[in-house]
Amino acid sequence: MRLAPPSVGAVRVPHFGLDRRSSLGRVAPWVWGAVLLASAVWLLGPRLTGWQLLHVHKEDGAIFLQEWVRDGWSSIFAPYTGYQHLGARVSTAVCASGPVSWFAPCVGAAAGLFRILLAIVAAGVLVPYARTRSWGLAAGFLFVFVPVGQQEVLGNLTNLRWFFDAGCLFICVGLFRGRLAVLAAVLGFVGAMSDPLVLLLLPLAAWRIASAPRRAMAAPAAAVALGAVCHWLLLIPSARPTDLGWYVREPVEAVVQLMVRGPAVAQFGQNGTEVLIHGAILLAVLAGLVPLALVFLSRPTGGPLVLLVLLLLAGGGLLGATLVFAPHDQLTLDPPWQLGNGSRYSVGPALLMGSAVLVAVSHARHRALRVAAVVLFCLAAVGDMTGDSWNSHGPTWVASIDDVRPACEAGADSVEVQLTPTDVPTEWLALLSCDWVQGG
Repeated sequence: MRLAPPSVGAVRVPHFGLDRRSSLGRVAPWVWGAVLLASAVWLLGPRLTGWQLLHVHKEDGAIFLQEWVRDGWSSIFAPYTGYQHLGARVSTAVCASGPVSWFAPCVGAAAGLFRILLAIVAAGVLVPYARTRSWGLAAGFLFVFVPVGQQEVLGNLTNLRWFFDAGCLFICVGLFRGRLAVLAAVLGFVGAMSDPLVLLLLPLAAWRIASAPRRAMAAPAAAVALGAVCHWLLLIPSARPTDLGWYVREPVEAVVQLMVRGPAVAQFGQNGTEVLIHGAILLAVLAGLVPLALVFLSRPTGGPLVLLVLLLLAGGGLLGATLVFAPHDQLTLDPPWQLGNGSRYSVGPALLMGSAVLVAVSHARHRALRVAAVVLFCLAAVGDMTGDSWNSHGPTWVASIDDVRPACEAGADSVEVQLTPTDVPTEWLALLSCDWVQGG
């Protein structure tokens, strides 16, 4: 449904074709049931390398759980590496309030729930711009099924920030009403308070607020803006070093990283792109042109074209901004397996660029383009289905708790609990009080 833009004073704020009301349309209950069940199974099921729901990942325990057990609700707005993690900290508070042995699966379920809710909101934005509802739903539910989403970021709260970055962009673009607006506003504020890169969306949020035909329809964008401003006020910029000069010192490496970790991983997944790197890094770079070619050859027009250009540019921009903060010495692509070192950096670009491809090919006149896009995504998902072995490298959470309980029973006040992964340079441990360990 297209809506006319409002006037601000004597000036009409252009909507650039992004004037369609966000809606999922009428979807049969059994279809929703099947989609949500498939999403839950996909996110919560074990992988060939192990079952992430049995383990507590790095900062999930060493920072968020440890600080919650020590400080309680005062830890909710405590900065870590200079910024806020509201989504992760609230989820930790909920999961840590239940039985101790259930903390690990609760964290995995919370991470999965956030991804499913973001998928619903993104689908609501994309359905009106896709040729059919099915294509729009498929594009939105990349938040669940995106291939690289089965790797490092699977089943942990620490890496939810990358999904929030992409989700907040969709929320800023949408025109919401009803229950979808409430969901989008809550996710928008939590997302903006979970990663500082959302600050880059403030101009987009301001434009949507000014261009919305009814101010209430831009309430979720306003929630993103409010969260971003609050995050900015709480930010500690000096806590995270930056290196803009890297783009000047290493322009070729920068292009390689942007093309491989961006559109190549978005279309071929992490493991598929590693196979290409084994052949030649140039091959992986050229593979990054495939999703761009699919969008171009589909020839969308009007609002869909504007949205797709925005998604592609935002995907590249998000990765470019992320690499300013990244440890470049750990991201080289020789040997190829090092692509997995920063696979989290590819999540946001993969969501934005991948959804752009699916919406674009839905408008393609040639069936071959639609088939090619779907086949490539399916192959990428199957390729990444193995999961990340480091997500389950080490003792299970229950085994770690059982190991320290004797010390608590002997009178210790606190104990160090082993987290996942093990046998890595950083020893991931959580210092937890025995009162909490023995409380569940």
